[in-house]
Amino acid sequence: MLLWLAISLACLSISCPPFQMSCSTYMLVRELSLFLSQIAVCLILTLRIYALYGRSRRLLSCMVITGIALTGGASAGSFGDNSNTATYIQGSDCHNTFTAETAARYGLAWVAVFVYELLIFVLTIFRTCKTRGFLLSSSSSRNILDIIFQDGAMYFAAMTLINLPNILTYYCGSRKSSHIY
Repeated sequence: MLLWLAISLACLSISCPPFQMSCSTYMLVRELSLFLSQIAVCLILTLRIYALYGRSRRLLSCMVITGIALTGGASAGSFGDNSNTATYIQGSDCHNTFTAETAARYGLAWVAVFVYELLIFVLTIFRTCKTRGFLLSSSSSRNILDIIFQDGAMYFAAMTLINLPNILTYYCGSRKSSHIY
């Protein structure tokens, strides 16, 4: 619900002149909507693993603790006290540039999401190999475990192909912003 409110507010700020916000407010709403959508995706993946492992409360508690720790790190990087240090280019529709230090902090949030998705993928692989062995069946009849493994592998591959270049843009930006390292 809150996610759709943030997205609606961001869309209104772009399309309706009475609702237009400053660039810093728009970027905050944008970051908040990205943050909340990633939390929703990670919660769904956590429920999937919880079901795959037979509703193991021990595994769920470990995943919740890991998720809270990664969320804390991501939110500190994205919304910390120095999070509004972007430089806005005049006349460019709220595009921003970051110093190398600020970009590394924003990149931390995407690294946290990648680490959590990697954990989910490793748990999926482990459960599949433990249950089915290392060789998956190649017969035409597929059970639910084969489908979960295949869907998990495709999701992880797609998200990795999308997230890794995104993460690299934060850490390997232009020469002008990476001279601090």
